[in-house]
Amino acid sequence: MLRPVGLGICQLDSNLRASAVVGIVGAGGLGMILQGAIDTFNWPEVSMVLLTILALVVFGEGVSSYLRKKIL
Repeated sequence: MLRPVGLGICQLDSNLRASAVVGIVGAGGLGMILQGAIDTFNWPEVSMVLLTILALVVFGEGVSSYLRKKIL
């Protein structure tokens, strides 16, 4: 029953990482914000975007781990 939830969290994590990478090459997403901050040497914003991406990935991993333990 929780298998679709785990797959959804995995897909969300994948989409988050992909949006950062795709945005850097000019297609929008979180990477676009990151690239704009890098281009203007706005290092506090760069740090905040990177920390936000990291926090969301770690949160997704934690939720996924918790759900896997509950299933097994």
